[in-house]
Amino acid sequence: MRRSLVRPIHGLCVLSVILMVLGGGRSVAKANTRVDWERGLLIASAAAPADLRSPTTDLARVKAERVATKRCSALLREAAAALPMASGKTVGAVLGNSLADASIGLISLATDHGSDGSVVVTMALPIDRLRTLRFGSDSPVTVSAGQDSGANAPLFVDARSSKIVPSVGLGITLGTATYRGPVVFYSDEVAARAGAHLGSDLPLQKAKGLKAGVLTLAGSADADIAGAPLVVVLYSESR
Repeated sequence: MRRSLVRPIHGLCVLSVILMVLGGGRSVAKANTRVDWERGLLIASAAAPADLRSPTTDLARVKAERVATKRCSALLREAAAALPMASGKTVGAVLGNSLADASIGLISLATDHGSDGSVVVTMALPIDRLRTLRFGSDSPVTVSAGQDSGANAPLFVDARSSKIVPSVGLGITLGTATYRGPVVFYSDEVAARAGAHLGSDLPLQKAKGLKAGVLTLAGSADADIAGAPLVVVLYSESR
């Protein structure tokens, strides 16, 4: 079997083992889904066997890839519904039936072709897409007059003392401004600075409280959340 090369995935929360679909058997929901909170991706794999009635292996592969892709898409939507929202509910409870019909921008990560025409596909759903389905597009925050905007600079938040776990739709309040933008989660500062390309000079903003899915940061200035920046959150796995 030829395997596609995919960049290594770190910080994964493995929900189960590799999905194997045998013969014409039905795929099992959640059989191969995992969450990469560091990259902001929900990832799944699904397989489809070759149709032995196809006249050629190439034709069998085309059908198998179509079936595997459909299965993987359904698997991702079902797994997405089970993800936690920062508010405490699940994505499925908040979005309801709209999740089934929404455009969620799936990404193809790998396609493995068997010599008999069978196919295994690996796809990802950007977790931030679920946030935009609930809250809409990013809303830039206005900078106070005379301050350096730092537009689009990431916001690096230390929430290790808060009772926070990776979730969808986390809000950030600093001073008078509240922002909900793309968020990734790390449990290690060194990994966060390297993985999110933060550099050694980007300061940590201390979180001082979490309420109703919104983190309040210490300080009173609004400039640190100017533009629509990526939010990188440090959390403690021991909580």
